[in-house]
Amino acid sequence: CIKLSVISWASYWSVPSNKFDFFSTFLLLTTSIIELLFAGNLSTYANMLRLLRLLRVVKNLKNIKSVQFLVKTIAKLLLTAREMVTLLGVVVFFFSMLSVQVFGGELYEGNRKLEGTEYHEQKWHVLNFNDTPMAFGVWVVFLLMEYAPIFPDAVAKASETPWAWIIFPVFYLAGVSITFELVKAFTIEVFITLFKERADKSARAKHNESLASLTEFKQALAAEGKTLHYNTTGKESQHAAVEEVVHAAGAVGQP
Repeated sequence: CIKLSVISWASYWSVPSNKFDFFSTFLLLTTSIIELLFAGNLSTYANMLRLLRLLRVVKNLKNIKSVQFLVKTIAKLLLTAREMVTLLGVVVFFFSMLSVQVFGGELYEGNRKLEGTEYHEQKWHVLNFNDTPMAFGVWVVFLLMEYAPIFPDAVAKASETPWAWIIFPVFYLAGVSITFELVKAFTIEVFITLFKERADKSARAKHNESLASLTEFKQALAAEGKTLHYNTTGKESQHAAVEEVVHAAGAVGQP
């Protein structure tokens, strides 16, 4: 209503976000009236539509330079590190298939062999190796946390395969300590390179802006028959930058 008081209906209706606001507002109003007149909880479900308005906030985030840099960096990281990420995926998939074959179906709620284990007491039954997706999820958890003896202890008591628990320290050595650390190191190196490129680009832009400003200032002084002089002060690193910009503009320096 506030927007319609300052703009025309055609202008308001031409914006897709305004259409969504219009329909969601009247839907919430209608469901609220129905809930007052009749028994029901329609407004509870209709209120879920309000969450979709957060998409408008996400849409506005794309105009922020920091967010743009973050998105571009993630995209470049995925493209550059795809071979390392593929290697990590192969390692995790191998251990997922191996664990399902060795002790799949042995970690479940109700298994008496697990009684007294920390795995059973903390109710970690959802993290099991009963199928490949669940096993893959457990190994991903292992990547993101330090070595957890809960799983090997539970497998040692529940599995009928001798030395089945040895798979966990082997994965931590091959998958976490070597492969995952290589992926992190490579990712960090790529990020630092991209960050330096961004800093250099910003520095060049500031340099060009300073050069353009000094050039305009020199031209204005030349029109009055004057010459630009300068004194170098501050750090030595700043002297070189100032002299480069000022000499490019054709000024006369005074040390």
